[in-house]
Amino acid sequence: MIQINNKTCFSLNDILDSFSPDMLRLYTYPLLREMLHSTKGCEEVANEVDGLVKTKQDASEFVQYACLVKVFFRDDANRSSEVLSSYIRDNLPVFLRDLQDMVHVAGGTFKMGSTGSDADDDEKTIRDVTLSDYYICQHTVTQQQWQRIKGNNPSIFKGDHLPVENVSWYDCVAYCNALSRYYSLKECYLINGTTVSLLNGGKGGFRLPTEAEWEFAARGGERSHNFKYAGSDHLDEVAWYKDNSNSKTHPVCQKKSNELGLYDMSGNVWEWCWDWYDSYPSSPQSNPLGASSGARRVRRGGSWNYDFARCRVSYRNFNAPDERDYYFGMRLVLAL
Repeated sequence: MIQINNKTCFSLNDILDSFSPDMLRLYTYPLLREMLHSTKGCEEVANEVDGLVKTKQDASEFVQYACLVKVFFRDDANRSSEVLSSYIRDNLPVFLRDLQDMVHVAGGTFKMGSTGSDADDDEKTIRDVTLSDYYICQHTVTQQQWQRIKGNNPSIFKGDHLPVENVSWYDCVAYCNALSRYYSLKECYLINGTTVSLLNGGKGGFRLPTEAEWEFAARGGERSHNFKYAGSDHLDEVAWYKDNSNSKTHPVCQKKSNELGLYDMSGNVWEWCWDWYDSYPSSPQSNPLGASSGARRVRRGGSWNYDFARCRVSYRNFNAPDERDYYFGMRLVLAL
Protein backbone atom coordinates (compact mmCIF):
# COMPACT_ATOMS: atom_id res chain seq x y z
CA MET A 1 0.00 0.00 0.00
CA ILE A 2 1.41 3.37 -1.07
CA GLN A 3 0.32 6.92 -0.34
CA ILE A 4 0.69 9.36 -3.27
CA ASN A 5 -0.85 12.82 -3.27
CA ASN A 6 -2.84 11.81 -0.17
CA LYS A 7 -4.44 8.93 -2.06
CA THR A 8 -4.06 5.30 -1.02
CA CYS A 9 -2.83 3.15 -3.94
CA PHE A 10 -3.18 -0.63 -3.88
CA SER A 11 -2.06 -1.52 -7.41
CA LEU A 12 0.07 -0.30 -10.30
CA ASN A 13 -3.04 1.06 -12.01
CA ASP A 14 -3.94 3.00 -8.86
CA ILE A 15 -0.42 4.40 -8.73
CA LEU A 16 -0.48 5.54 -12.35
CA ASP A 17 -3.96 7.01 -12.04
CA SER A 18 -2.99 8.95 -8.93
CA PHE A 19 -0.57 11.21 -10.78
CA SER A 20 -1.69 14.56 -12.07
CA PRO A 21 -2.07 16.41 -14.33
CA ASP A 22 -3.55 14.21 -17.04
CA MET A 23 -0.25 13.95 -18.88
CA LEU A 24 0.57 10.57 -17.36
CA ARG A 25 -2.80 9.06 -18.21
CA LEU A 26 -2.94 10.50 -21.73
CA TYR A 27 0.62 9.84 -22.81
CA THR A 28 2.83 7.74 -20.59
CA TYR A 29 0.17 5.62 -18.92
CA PRO A 30 -0.79 3.60 -22.04
CA LEU A 31 2.86 2.92 -22.79
CA LEU A 32 3.62 1.79 -19.27
CA ARG A 33 0.54 -0.42 -19.18
CA GLU A 34 1.44 -1.95 -22.53
CA MET A 35 5.00 -2.58 -21.41
CA LEU A 36 3.83 -4.45 -18.35
CA HIS A 37 1.21 -6.56 -20.14
CA SER A 38 2.92 -7.50 -23.39
CA THR A 39 6.16 -8.90 -24.73
CA LYS A 40 7.10 -5.59 -26.31
CA GLY A 41 10.74 -4.67 -25.72
CA CYS A 42 12.29 -1.49 -24.37
CA GLU A 43 13.51 -0.27 -27.75
CA GLU A 44 10.06 -0.67 -29.28
CA VAL A 45 8.47 1.27 -26.44
CA ALA A 46 11.11 3.99 -26.75
CA ASN A 47 10.35 4.25 -30.47
CA GLU A 48 6.66 4.72 -29.70
CA VAL A 49 7.54 7.52 -27.30
CA ASP A 50 9.55 9.11 -30.11
CA GLY A 51 6.45 8.90 -32.27
CA LEU A 52 4.37 10.67 -29.66
CA VAL A 53 6.93 13.44 -29.37
CA LYS A 54 7.03 13.96 -33.14
CA THR A 55 3.25 14.39 -33.27
CA LYS A 56 3.36 17.12 -30.66
CA GLN A 57 6.18 19.49 -31.58
CA ASP A 58 5.95 21.99 -28.76
CA ALA A 59 7.36 22.51 -25.29
CA SER A 60 4.33 21.08 -23.54
CA GLU A 61 4.58 19.06 -20.36
CA PHE A 62 3.31 16.04 -22.29
CA VAL A 63 6.44 15.99 -24.43
CA GLN A 64 8.67 16.58 -21.43
CA TYR A 65 7.19 13.59 -19.61
CA ALA A 66 7.43 11.43 -22.70
CA CYS A 67 11.12 12.26 -23.04
CA LEU A 68 11.75 11.41 -19.41
CA VAL A 69 9.91 8.11 -19.67
CA LYS A 70 11.94 7.26 -22.77
CA VAL A 71 15.11 7.35 -20.66
CA PHE A 72 13.61 4.76 -18.34
CA PHE A 73 12.70 2.50 -21.30
CA ARG A 74 16.02 2.56 -23.08
CA ASP A 75 17.04 -0.66 -24.79
CA ASP A 76 18.90 -3.22 -22.71
CA ALA A 77 19.70 -6.39 -24.60
CA ASN A 78 20.84 -8.20 -21.47
CA ARG A 79 17.55 -7.97 -19.67
CA SER A 80 14.40 -9.90 -20.52
CA SER A 81 11.01 -8.24 -20.73
CA GLU A 82 9.87 -10.28 -17.72
CA VAL A 83 12.76 -9.02 -15.59
CA LEU A 84 12.17 -5.49 -16.82
CA SER A 85 8.48 -5.68 -15.99
CA SER A 86 9.30 -6.86 -12.46
CA TYR A 87 11.84 -4.06 -12.09
CA ILE A 88 9.28 -1.46 -13.20
CA ARG A 89 6.66 -2.78 -10.79
CA ASP A 90 9.14 -2.48 -7.93
CA ASN A 91 10.54 0.94 -8.81
CA LEU A 92 7.97 2.86 -10.86
CA PRO A 93 6.24 4.70 -7.97
CA VAL A 94 9.46 6.19 -6.61
CA PHE A 95 10.82 6.83 -10.11
CA LEU A 96 7.75 8.79 -11.16
CA ARG A 97 7.84 10.80 -7.96
CA ASP A 98 11.49 11.64 -8.66
CA LEU A 99 10.64 12.60 -12.24
CA GLN A 100 7.87 14.89 -11.06
CA ASP A 101 10.55 16.90 -9.25
CA MET A 102 12.57 17.42 -12.45
CA VAL A 103 11.83 20.73 -14.17
CA HIS A 104 12.40 21.22 -17.88
CA VAL A 105 14.77 24.07 -18.73
CA ALA A 106 14.42 25.10 -22.36
CA GLY A 107 17.78 25.87 -23.90
CA GLY A 108 18.74 29.41 -24.74
CA THR A 109 21.41 32.08 -24.65
CA PHE A 110 22.05 34.34 -21.67
CA LYS A 111 24.68 36.74 -20.41
CA MET A 112 26.57 35.00 -17.65
CA GLY A 113 28.19 37.05 -14.90
CA SER A 114 27.50 40.48 -13.46
CA THR A 115 28.79 44.05 -13.67
CA GLY A 116 26.64 45.29 -10.78
CA SER A 117 28.09 47.49 -8.07
CA ASP A 118 28.14 44.50 -5.70
CA ALA A 119 29.75 42.09 -8.18
CA ASP A 120 33.08 40.48 -7.32
CA ASP A 121 35.93 40.56 -9.82
CA ASP A 122 35.42 36.94 -10.87
CA GLU A 123 31.84 37.75 -11.99
CA LYS A 124 32.67 40.77 -14.13
CA THR A 125 33.70 39.08 -17.37
CA ILE A 126 30.34 39.00 -19.12
CA ARG A 127 29.90 36.69 -22.09
CA ASP A 128 27.09 35.02 -24.00
CA VAL A 129 26.53 31.40 -23.02
CA THR A 130 24.27 29.10 -25.03
CA LEU A 131 22.82 25.98 -23.43
CA SER A 132 20.86 23.00 -24.74
CA ASP A 133 17.70 21.73 -23.02
CA TYR A 134 18.09 19.92 -19.71
CA TYR A 135 16.11 19.00 -16.60
CA ILE A 136 16.97 20.22 -13.12
CA CYS A 137 15.43 19.21 -9.82
CA GLN A 138 13.09 21.76 -8.28
CA HIS A 139 14.84 21.33 -4.93
CA THR A 140 18.14 20.20 -3.51
CA VAL A 141 18.59 16.51 -2.73
CA THR A 142 16.88 15.75 0.57
CA GLN A 143 18.16 13.52 3.34
CA GLN A 144 15.38 11.04 2.61
CA GLN A 145 16.50 10.79 -1.01
CA TRP A 146 20.15 10.40 -0.05
CA GLN A 147 19.38 7.76 2.56
CA ARG A 148 17.33 5.74 0.09
CA ILE A 149 20.23 5.47 -2.36
CA LYS A 150 23.33 5.56 -0.17
CA GLY A 151 22.02 3.95 3.01
CA ASN A 152 23.48 6.65 5.25
CA ASN A 153 22.86 10.25 6.25
CA PRO A 154 25.95 12.43 6.67
CA SER A 155 23.98 15.57 7.54
CA ILE A 156 24.51 17.55 10.73
CA PHE A 157 20.93 18.88 10.85
CA LYS A 158 18.64 15.84 10.70
CA GLY A 159 15.25 15.59 8.96
CA ASP A 160 13.82 13.68 5.99
CA HIS A 161 12.83 16.82 4.10
CA LEU A 162 15.85 18.89 5.01
CA PRO A 163 18.54 19.21 2.35
CA VAL A 164 21.35 16.71 2.66
CA GLU A 165 24.53 18.51 3.69
CA ASN A 166 28.01 17.81 4.93
CA VAL A 167 28.75 16.17 1.56
CA SER A 168 31.87 16.66 -0.56
CA TRP A 169 31.94 17.08 -4.33
CA TYR A 170 33.22 13.51 -4.58
CA ASP A 171 30.31 12.30 -2.45
CA CYS A 172 27.90 14.04 -4.83
CA VAL A 173 29.22 12.60 -8.10
CA ALA A 174 29.19 9.14 -6.49
CA TYR A 175 25.55 9.71 -5.46
CA CYS A 176 24.66 10.73 -9.01
CA ASN A 177 26.10 7.50 -10.40
CA ALA A 178 24.41 5.44 -7.69
CA LEU A 179 21.05 7.04 -8.48
CA SER A 180 21.52 6.38 -12.19
CA ARG A 181 22.33 2.73 -11.47
CA TYR A 182 19.31 2.47 -9.18
CA TYR A 183 17.07 3.36 -12.11
CA SER A 184 19.17 1.45 -14.66
CA LEU A 185 20.15 4.67 -16.43
CA LYS A 186 23.56 5.53 -17.81
CA GLU A 187 26.23 6.66 -15.39
CA CYS A 188 27.46 10.17 -16.20
CA TYR A 189 30.81 9.88 -14.43
CA LEU A 190 33.84 7.64 -14.71
CA ILE A 191 35.28 7.68 -11.19
CA ASN A 192 38.81 6.42 -10.59
CA GLY A 193 39.84 7.51 -7.11
CA THR A 194 40.05 11.30 -7.20
CA THR A 195 39.99 11.41 -11.00
CA VAL A 196 36.48 11.99 -12.34
CA SER A 197 35.61 12.20 -16.03
CA LEU A 198 32.31 13.03 -17.73
CA LEU A 199 30.77 10.17 -19.73
CA ASN A 200 28.36 10.31 -22.70
CA GLY A 201 28.55 14.10 -22.78
CA GLY A 202 26.74 14.08 -19.45
CA LYS A 203 23.60 12.60 -21.02
CA GLY A 204 21.38 9.68 -20.11
CA GLY A 205 21.64 9.78 -16.33
CA PHE A 206 21.76 12.00 -13.26
CA ARG A 207 24.62 14.43 -12.67
CA LEU A 208 25.56 17.76 -11.14
CA PRO A 209 24.73 20.94 -13.05
CA THR A 210 27.52 22.78 -14.80
CA GLU A 211 28.11 26.24 -13.41
CA ALA A 212 26.45 27.73 -16.50
CA GLU A 213 23.41 25.43 -16.18
CA TRP A 214 23.11 26.35 -12.53
CA GLU A 215 23.20 30.12 -13.16
CA PHE A 216 20.82 29.96 -16.14
CA ALA A 217 18.29 27.98 -14.08
CA ALA A 218 18.71 30.23 -11.03
CA ARG A 219 18.04 33.27 -13.22
CA GLY A 220 14.81 31.68 -14.44
CA GLY A 221 16.01 30.49 -17.86
CA GLU A 222 14.13 31.96 -20.79
CA ARG A 223 11.47 33.25 -18.36
CA SER A 224 13.97 35.35 -16.41
CA HIS A 225 12.90 38.66 -14.87
CA ASN A 226 16.56 39.48 -14.14
CA PHE A 227 16.19 39.31 -10.38
CA LYS A 228 19.24 39.67 -8.15
CA TYR A 229 18.34 36.50 -6.25
CA ALA A 230 16.68 33.32 -7.53
CA GLY A 231 13.09 34.46 -7.95
CA SER A 232 13.05 37.90 -6.35
CA ASP A 233 14.94 41.10 -5.59
CA HIS A 234 13.86 40.61 -1.96
CA LEU A 235 15.92 37.83 -0.44
CA ASP A 236 13.57 37.01 2.46
CA GLU A 237 10.92 35.93 -0.06
CA VAL A 238 13.06 33.20 -1.60
CA ALA A 239 15.89 32.20 0.72
CA TRP A 240 16.99 30.95 4.11
CA TYR A 241 20.14 32.90 4.89
CA LYS A 242 22.08 34.34 7.82
CA ASP A 243 19.42 36.89 8.85
CA ASN A 244 16.38 34.57 8.94
CA SER A 245 17.55 30.94 9.25
CA ASN A 246 17.98 30.68 13.03
CA SER A 247 21.38 29.14 12.30
CA LYS A 248 20.07 25.96 10.68
CA THR A 249 18.80 24.48 7.44
CA HIS A 250 15.09 24.34 6.63
CA PRO A 251 12.86 21.88 4.72
CA VAL A 252 13.05 22.30 0.96
CA CYS A 253 10.38 24.17 -1.01
CA GLN A 254 9.22 26.39 1.87
CA LYS A 255 10.09 29.73 0.28
CA LYS A 256 8.84 31.26 -2.98
CA SER A 257 10.11 29.57 -6.15
CA ASN A 258 11.78 31.31 -9.07
CA GLU A 259 10.40 31.79 -12.59
CA LEU A 260 10.99 28.12 -13.46
CA GLY A 261 9.43 26.76 -10.26
CA LEU A 262 12.81 26.04 -8.64
CA TYR A 263 13.20 26.42 -4.88
CA ASP A 264 16.12 27.40 -2.66
CA MET A 265 18.54 28.27 -5.43
CA SER A 266 19.38 31.18 -3.19
CA GLY A 267 20.18 30.16 0.38
CA ASN A 268 19.61 27.07 2.54
CA VAL A 269 22.69 25.11 1.34
CA TRP A 270 25.45 25.76 -1.14
CA GLU A 271 25.15 23.60 -4.25
CA TRP A 272 28.13 21.86 -5.81
CA CYS A 273 28.60 22.26 -9.58
CA TRP A 274 30.64 20.19 -12.01
CA ASP A 275 33.18 22.87 -12.93
CA TRP A 276 36.67 23.51 -11.68
CA TYR A 277 36.85 27.08 -10.42
CA ASP A 278 38.66 29.42 -12.82
CA SER A 279 38.29 32.89 -14.29
CA TYR A 280 35.63 33.28 -16.97
CA PRO A 281 36.72 33.35 -20.62
CA SER A 282 35.69 36.46 -22.54
CA SER A 283 34.42 34.77 -25.72
CA PRO A 284 30.92 33.30 -26.24
CA GLN A 285 30.52 29.65 -25.27
CA SER A 286 28.14 26.78 -25.98
CA ASN A 287 27.44 24.23 -23.22
CA PRO A 288 30.66 25.09 -21.33
CA LEU A 289 32.12 22.55 -18.91
CA GLY A 290 34.61 24.90 -17.26
CA ALA A 291 38.35 24.47 -16.97
CA SER A 292 39.88 21.06 -17.74
CA SER A 293 41.69 20.94 -14.40
CA GLY A 294 42.06 22.81 -11.15
CA ALA A 295 42.28 22.56 -7.38
CA ARG A 296 38.78 23.68 -6.33
CA ARG A 297 35.25 22.95 -7.53
CA VAL A 298 32.54 25.57 -7.86
CA ARG A 299 29.65 25.87 -5.45
CA ARG A 300 26.73 28.25 -5.90
CA GLY A 301 23.71 29.80 -4.22
CA GLY A 302 24.70 30.85 -0.72
CA SER A 303 23.41 29.15 2.42
CA TRP A 304 21.71 29.44 5.79
CA ASN A 305 24.81 30.91 7.45
CA TYR A 306 25.92 33.36 4.75
CA ASP A 307 24.81 36.93 4.13
CA PHE A 308 22.69 38.38 1.33
CA ALA A 309 25.65 39.18 -0.96
CA ARG A 310 26.54 35.48 -1.28
CA CYS A 311 23.00 34.54 -2.32
CA ARG A 312 23.03 36.49 -5.59
CA VAL A 313 22.51 34.36 -8.73
CA SER A 314 25.86 35.45 -10.17
CA TYR A 315 27.95 35.01 -7.00
CA ARG A 316 30.70 32.37 -7.24
CA ASN A 317 32.38 30.35 -4.53
CA PHE A 318 34.58 27.26 -4.41
CA ASN A 319 36.15 24.59 -2.27
CA ALA A 320 38.43 21.61 -2.62
CA PRO A 321 36.35 18.66 -3.89
CA ASP A 322 37.08 16.56 -0.80
CA GLU A 323 35.83 19.16 1.69
CA ARG A 324 32.60 18.63 3.63
CA ASP A 325 30.65 21.08 5.73
CA TYR A 326 27.16 21.54 7.14
CA TYR A 327 26.26 24.00 4.42
CA PHE A 328 27.41 22.00 1.34
CA GLY A 329 24.58 20.28 -0.57
CA MET A 330 23.64 19.36 -4.15
CA ARG A 331 20.97 19.54 -6.84
CA LEU A 332 20.40 17.01 -9.63
CA VAL A 333 20.39 17.53 -13.39
CA LEU A 334 19.18 15.08 -16.04
CA ALA A 335 20.10 15.68 -19.71
CA LEU A 336 18.68 13.41 -22.39
